[in-house]
Amino acid sequence: MNRRSFLRASFPALILPGLATFAHAAIKKGKSSVYRIPLLQTIEKTAIRPKTWVNGFDSDLLISVRSDQKRNVAGLKTKLASYCVLHPYFLKRGANELRIEYALDPSFMTPDDPGPWHLDYRVSSMEYTTEKEYGTIFPEKELLRLTSPALRKNAASEKLKTLTGSFKWSEGPAWTWTKAKEIENTPQNRKTLQAAFEKFWNDLNGMFGKPVAPEFAKNTRASIQEFIQASELRGKRFTFLDELLETSSKLALPGDETPEQFLRKREERSKNRRRLETRDDEESPHPPVTPLPNGQLPPRLSLRKIESFDSLEMSLLGDGRLARLTGSGGQPVIQFVSNYHDGHRGRPGETRFKCDPWFRKNAKGQWELDAVYPTLTTNLTLDNNWPQELFELQPY
Repeated sequence: MNRRSFLRASFPALILPGLATFAHAAIKKGKSSVYRIPLLQTIEKTAIRPKTWVNGFDSDLLISVRSDQKRNVAGLKTKLASYCVLHPYFLKRGANELRIEYALDPSFMTPDDPGPWHLDYRVSSMEYTTEKEYGTIFPEKELLRLTSPALRKNAASEKLKTLTGSFKWSEGPAWTWTKAKEIENTPQNRKTLQAAFEKFWNDLNGMFGKPVAPEFAKNTRASIQEFIQASELRGKRFTFLDELLETSSKLALPGDETPEQFLRKREERSKNRRRLETRDDEESPHPPVTPLPNGQLPPRLSLRKIESFDSLEMSLLGDGRLARLTGSGGQPVIQFVSNYHDGHRGRPGETRFKCDPWFRKNAKGQWELDAVYPTLTTNLTLDNNWPQELFELQPY
């Protein structure tokens, strides 16, 4: 299964009623609309390893697109190494900060590139027009350029350095998180955040086999409404919350086959393949599945259990005005894993859906759910895909 098919299988579209159309969606011509899309572009990277944040949001949360060997990237005129599309929720009206931490990494040096090396980033806006065919080059406008001093191969160059710069953005409303109370990473705040997070996790965990509680869905949607609005500022409907609620209720992704259908088709494929020459990459027969005490097969997915909420780590984002809890290595805690051997080449334990709840503090100092961010595609890099493909693959 290729990346595009994988993402479509992981994030199938739902038909949603009555989604709002936002005024910013701008110029219309027939069925086309023009959107101003913010890009973070890596112009030159070489042997320098960077980490980047925009207003405290890690760019690793985003899907990126890398260029070809000639530093061409589909849909853009600028020569560059890679780019990602900044989520509109990461941006503030007015001044925004790009922060880069970087250092020379000897393990990435190559004999044909003796240096010196430098880092070159820019923030730009792309005038994206929907309904355009592949081959379209979309106009860009540079908003900020940050270039590091040249680094040579020495110990000083391997020490961590920082670049910062500011750029202006005027699209969309002013999000509530930008005016929320700054959060201190203290044991008391972590303890109360844990209680808020644990309640949200328990609500999802208690849904299986029941219809989605209308009050819970309504309250959750209202709480993250600004994140939904920001996600739709690219001209794509937000489906992720509905997918999360349906997945929690059915322990299956929208469009999944039932366990019986999945095992029956897997067995039919295995019988057909036994008649043919077996290849190294063939799926093996599915191992026996132990029924539940009630005699039924396990559901397609399980919400991964948390051994201890006390072991989760608190981290801040959004200029220190949003907080989240993560597992070891910064992994999101809400993960739905497969109960079947339906991963790549029949591998077990495939993570098929995961997300990251973000919280802010209200005027009373109480935690409120601010966003539910999809994380299955974080750190994903596409091979020179067109912008139209990139936006199609965004899971929100």
